[in-house]
Amino acid sequence: MSFAQASGRSARIVAALTVAATTLILSPQPARAVEPYAGVYSNLNASALAIGTAGKEVGLFYNAYAGGGASRPDTVTVTIDLITIYKLNVRLKAATPGCTTTGMAITCTKRSDAVGDPDGDLELVFTPTTDAKVGDVGQVRVTTSAPGVDKEESTYRLAIAESGPDLRARRFKAESTPGGTVTFRPQFRNAGDRTAETLILYLGGDTFATYTDRFANCHYNPDPAFFGAVCVLRGVGVPVGGTVRTTAPLTVKVGDDVPGRTFAYYNAEVLEDNTGIVGWWDSWPKGNGSDLRFEGVDASVARDVDYADTQGNIAISTPPNPSDVAAIGATGSGSVGGTLKLRVGMTNKGPGYINGIGDSQGSDPDDPYNAGFRVTFPSGVQVTAVDENEYCRGLVDGKPDGSFNEPGRTAYHCIEWALGVGETYTVEFTVKITGPVGTAGTVVAHGGSSDPVPANNTAAVTVTAGGGNGGGGGGGGGLPITGANVALVSGAGAVLLAVGAGLFVAARRRRSVFVAD
Repeated sequence: MSFAQASGRSARIVAALTVAATTLILSPQPARAVEPYAGVYSNLNASALAIGTAGKEVGLFYNAYAGGGASRPDTVTVTIDLITIYKLNVRLKAATPGCTTTGMAITCTKRSDAVGDPDGDLELVFTPTTDAKVGDVGQVRVTTSAPGVDKEESTYRLAIAESGPDLRARRFKAESTPGGTVTFRPQFRNAGDRTAETLILYLGGDTFATYTDRFANCHYNPDPAFFGAVCVLRGVGVPVGGTVRTTAPLTVKVGDDVPGRTFAYYNAEVLEDNTGIVGWWDSWPKGNGSDLRFEGVDASVARDVDYADTQGNIAISTPPNPSDVAAIGATGSGSVGGTLKLRVGMTNKGPGYINGIGDSQGSDPDDPYNAGFRVTFPSGVQVTAVDENEYCRGLVDGKPDGSFNEPGRTAYHCIEWALGVGETYTVEFTVKITGPVGTAGTVVAHGGSSDPVPANNTAAVTVTAGGGNGGGGGGGGGLPITGANVALVSGAGAVLLAVGAGLFVAARRRRSVFVAD
C-alpha cells in the first residue's frame, strides 16, 4: 500500500470520528442561547450495510435536552416507521422495556434521565431486503417526540455495500478520580459477510484522557501536547459474526485537572491487503513494550463496509473537580471629563479545568459553570469602549439587554467559556469620569462545578476623581473583597454526549481529539 493510498483513507476515518464525536456531545443546543429552550434528538450509529449480512446490529440513541432555565421533558418517545422504510428490514435485537412493535412501527418510550447503554438506547438489527442490490441506499424514518416540545423527524440512510467485513466497536463507560486511571479491552464484532484480516487501529481522546501503554507495534505522536497512536495489526482475523478483543487491557490516565468528565476512543480500519503497508504515521516513533494483539483467526481479506460504527468511545466520569476562581478588580484616577482604561477579570487557581459545559446546559451563556465574570462600575463613570474581540453582554437590572460589547452600560457579563488552571481572563474597558464618583464597583467571577474558596470571587473597581478636566491613569489589580460568595449555582444534568452543538463546544473546550490526517 502506498503513502497516497494510506492518506486517501483519512477522509473516511475523519468522517467516522466526526460521527462518534457527535454522539459524544449529544444535544443540538444553540451556541448563544439566552431564552429558555428544549427539544429532542436521535442518532443512528451506522451508514452502510453489507449485501450479504445475516444481520447488522446498530445502536440508536435518543433523548430530550433543555437549557436557559427551561425544564427537560420527563419522558421521550422514538418511533421507527416500518411503512415507509426502503430496501431495509429492521427489528429489535431483543425484547426491550418500554418498546412495542406493530406492523406499522417500533415505538419506544423512556425517561429522559435514564442512563442508557453505551452502545445505544436501543439495539436494532438491519438486513437488506431481497430486492436490494449493491449501490442502493436504504432509508428508515425515525420520529422523536416529548411532551411540550416540537418533534424531530430524521431520515437515516444506509448504503447497500459490496460483500466485506463490517466491524462494530464496543463502547464503554468508566468512573475515575482526577489523576486516576481506567482500563478496558477494545472489542470488535464483525457484522459483515467476510473476515476482517489486517487492521489499522487508531487511539486518541480528550486532552484529559491519555493512553499510557507503549506497544511495540504502535506509532506514537512525538508531540506530548497532542496524544495519538496508530497500530498496525496483521493477522487479526475477525470472523464473520465473531467478536475479538485485545489480549490485555489498555490503560487510560485521567488528568489531574479533569473538569468532571472526559473520553478516550479507539477506531479500526480494515485493509484490503496486508503487504507493503506504508502510512503517514511511519515517522512517529514506536513504543518499547510488547505488541498489542487481538484474539482472532486467519481468513480472506477485504475492505470494511461501514466506517461510521468502527469507533469505540470510553466515556469517563469523575467526581466534580472544583475550580477556585479569583476575581481581578481595578483601580484608576483622573479628572472629571478625563478617560482611563480599566482591565478587570478572573484567574482559575484550580485544581479543576473549567471546560465551559454545564451539565445538560450545553453552551448557555447564563450557565455559571462557564468561566466568566460580571462587572459593575461605580456611579460617575461612563463606559465609552469595550474590547470588540470579547464576549461581553450589557446588563440592565442584572439581566442581559441583548447588546454585545457596546458602550454606555453600567454593568456587563463577560464570558470566556473555558479556562485552564493558572490561566487568566481579562477585558479592558475604556471609561470616562463624568462627575463625582460613588462607592466602588465590583467584579464577581464564576465558573466550574464548585468553588473551594468563595472569599476571592469578588474584587473592587475603584475610581478616584480629582478636580478640573483632563486624563487619568488606571489598570488592574484590585484586591478581592472578602466575605460571602454571591449565589451562583452550577447547572447539573447528563452529558450526553450530545449531537449538534458539538462543534461549537469542541471549539471552546481544551480538547485534542486526534484524527487520522
